[in-house]
Amino acid sequence: MKKGYLNTCLFITLFLFIIQTGETHGQNTSLPAKESTPEESEDSLRQVRAGVKIMTRYRADSILLRWAPDRAGAWQWGNRTGWHIERAEIDAENGFDPATFQRVTSAPIKLASAKQWEAVPDLETENRYVAVAAQCALGQPVNVGTDIVSRSEDAASRFGFALLAADLSSLAANLLGLRWVDRSVEPGKQYVYKIYPAGPTPGYPIDTAYAVSNTFQDMIPAPVSLSKVEIGDQLIQLYWSRSAFQPLYSAYWIERSDMENGPFQKLTELPFLPMLSNTIEEPSDLMAYSDSTIQNYKKYWYRIVGITPFGDDGSPSTAVEAIGRDRTPPPAPIKVSTRHLGGTRVEIRWEMPPCNEPYHLFVGRTDKYNFSAEALHTDPLAAETRVYTDENASLVAPNYYVVSAVDTAGNAAFSLIEYGDIRDTFPPAPPQGLYAACDTNGLVRISWNKSPERDIKGYLLFFANAADHAFGTLSNEFIQDTFFLDTMNLLVLTE
Repeated sequence: MKKGYLNTCLFITLFLFIIQTGETHGQNTSLPAKESTPEESEDSLRQVRAGVKIMTRYRADSILLRWAPDRAGAWQWGNRTGWHIERAEIDAENGFDPATFQRVTSAPIKLASAKQWEAVPDLETENRYVAVAAQCALGQPVNVGTDIVSRSEDAASRFGFALLAADLSSLAANLLGLRWVDRSVEPGKQYVYKIYPAGPTPGYPIDTAYAVSNTFQDMIPAPVSLSKVEIGDQLIQLYWSRSAFQPLYSAYWIERSDMENGPFQKLTELPFLPMLSNTIEEPSDLMAYSDSTIQNYKKYWYRIVGITPFGDDGSPSTAVEAIGRDRTPPPAPIKVSTRHLGGTRVEIRWEMPPCNEPYHLFVGRTDKYNFSAEALHTDPLAAETRVYTDENASLVAPNYYVVSAVDTAGNAAFSLIEYGDIRDTFPPAPPQGLYAACDTNGLVRISWNKSPERDIKGYLLFFANAADHAFGTLSNEFIQDTFFLDTMNLLVLTE
């Protein structure tokens, strides 16, 4: 296999991986470099026990096994030593005896040789993930420094992309020595498997992994169920649970059809990989995919097909219907102005920016700034209208006006609020219900009815010693309430 050819395949595939991952990020996307020794990986910087994760699945007449080390250093040791697999049968009554474990292969499951990798066809199309796996396992360095940090980052990058390729391609998993099929099982049996490095790993302990499987029935993962669908302007967004389906699937195919029963077409050339960002402290439990290639007001049906860690497709989800709708309002009216025409009449004028879609206009009024305005008319105004007269403006309350443009889909855009200045030349009506009473101590209680006008600033109270005398004010400020307390000298001859 040519090194340059592998590097080119990897660059193209990784670039496609990145553009299919949606809006969230967080994977190390540095290109793989030459193989580092396990001692140079970040895991060997501290003495830790690495582990191996194993999954099994019964299908037809065999049990599939997929495993992966949990650290880059363990993966590199596994590439050197290979892996031993042992199996024991579990008795329904007595369990199993650890002494009955037997190896199920005559030789360790190992990383394929360069010659085996070179024999794989169609590395740029059907087997592109094999090209990724080959570069990760056998490729030469690409702009990697000689310091330990750079080599550790390179090892982690190779490790991550190798496991991803193994999840998406059973052939890649086989060649990486991370997959095996047990075809010697019997129906109705239960087995326990264990897997461990086939040779010593000095200074780097790796725990043995165990897994239980049975041959009672095919283990098919549940299909994806969509949590919600959001409709946008030439946009459909699909959401499904991360916690429910991430343990079952490594990636997804998003499929769409113009008809409820299909045929369905994949929306992307590569599987969709929902990633998490390391900068998000509390990531959402929902994975999301956005389809921005739709036409508004056209029906579409969507379904999702998960790709299992065994490299095969799960059952498709139930198809859901979605229709994109216009969510873009027309431009907002501008340069709104008002003019008092006298009495309760106020003229409102405005201008409109150019607009290529049909729309109509409404004029609204409110007596509180930044509160919802009530339309002054029932029938909409034509798009070419630029002036409207409010015949019933309030003489006692503020008049704030707003002009809105509304398209045929109900999307609205609002102008800035404009104050309608009315010259108030009308005084309030005289207060009614004036009443006064004096007690034996000379305390006078005076009250009157509240005036109906909304723009009352306050009341002035006048007094005189006789009805034909000149009246003077009792207070220097407006009285805000409808009662007043005063005192008088009882030793006088006048009322």
